[in-house]
Amino acid sequence: MRSGNLPVSLPASGNQPLSGKTGLSDDPAKLASGGRYSDCASAISKPKIPNPALDGLLEQCSFYAGDYRLTLETSRRAVQSNSHSLDAWFWEAKSAQQLSASSFSQMNAVAPDSPKMHLLMAELHRAREEYAAAEDEYNEALKSPDSGEDKTSARLGLAFVYLHSSQDEKALEQLQSVLNTDSGNSDANFMMGQVLVRRHQYDEAAPHLKQAITKLSSASLPEAHSLLAKCYSAQGDYARALEELKPALPADTMGAFHYQLYQLYQNLGDSKSADRALQQSEELRKTKASAEQQHVQFANEHPE
Repeated sequence: MRSGNLPVSLPASGNQPLSGKTGLSDDPAKLASGGRYSDCASAISKPKIPNPALDGLLEQCSFYAGDYRLTLETSRRAVQSNSHSLDAWFWEAKSAQQLSASSFSQMNAVAPDSPKMHLLMAELHRAREEYAAAEDEYNEALKSPDSGEDKTSARLGLAFVYLHSSQDEKALEQLQSVLNTDSGNSDANFMMGQVLVRRHQYDEAAPHLKQAITKLSSASLPEAHSLLAKCYSAQGDYARALEELKPALPADTMGAFHYQLYQLYQNLGDSKSADRALQQSEELRKTKASAEQQHVQFANEHPE
């Protein structure tokens, strides 16, 4: 943590600049402690060359002053300098949330019942794992007489919601609707593969996953490779499964892909490689658990 951080629970009533106050110096920390958050942010950001040592104070003062864009810019700069800075990540998320809320309000005032507005609201609910509310908004977007990208996005969103609430039949229905008009849609093929693998329909899943991998975004590629490897493994082709899994391994942060690797090496009779893969899996799981514990501790120290 950076020294000099203020608690997140500082009162919002101090957001307004109090330049008329007397008895306080222009020292940023004293300005902040006196509730002069706008003056504090101005004092820190005034020099043309940023002072990284004051980034933590600038993030918080600018946030409480309502200058969320400055908070976002400062926190992103801090993250680039130190990607392990939890407080920088925290302020980036908080300021981005506030800016997003403002954008939503402006768009809602202009076009409150437009398909795009319903899609944006659905994505917001989905990000918060409020799946029932997201489902309602996606369905509202589908009611629009217009066809095209908005309806495809709504169907893909519904499929995601159904996939994560274990409503496989409903997910398959939405995905098939997308594939009927766009057989090469990478997201639809990927989710179709997810559902079919979960249902142990490996032969049916494999073609969809192969299609998805050719155009899928890099964020989803590791899981797609892992799922396709499961298809090959279920067919008894362990060597092919091993080659398919390898591209996913560098992205393994939870140990799941390396545990899958351990199982493949076991099936191939390579006990030495299996033991090594299992050890890597356990180390990754421990690292993940430790990181989650740090996040919980940080969240407790920075309540809403």
